[in-house]
Amino acid sequence: MDDHPVFIIHTLEHALCVAHASVQTQLSVQMFSPRGAANSLGPDVFVSILNQASERYPDANLIGVLDCADTAGSALSAIRRGARHISVQLEHPAYEKIIGIATQSNVSVRNYPKNAIDLANTDTPDQTVLRHLLEYEPI
Repeated sequence: MDDHPVFIIHTLEHALCVAHASVQTQLSVQMFSPRGAANSLGPDVFVSILNQASERYPDANLIGVLDCADTAGSALSAIRRGARHISVQLEHPAYEKIIGIATQSNVSVRNYPKNAIDLANTDTPDQTVLRHLLEYEPI
């Protein structure tokens, strides 16, 4: 995985907090959806959230990753509906097929983060994100 701070976002408010802090700190930031959000939230909503955050903060350097869990159909739908980065937990050979389709569509497939800051666990996401980014030291 790229060496960028990683946050789990659940709402547009979370995405806007991350985008704003990215501009303030001039850091590139990854925003992952919650696990399986391609099935529950849907690709259209997640892509819309990312687009709105990017439009409001055009100088933010954001990487938005939609988690498709273990559902190949969700991954295909996410690719078709404009997700630029996805994560999947599929077995072989389905994993290789999704990788091939994603590569042809210029979509990256990433691993779900183990040490991300889940913004659902804070009442002050703006402060949490900014504090984490100010303390961030690349590996």
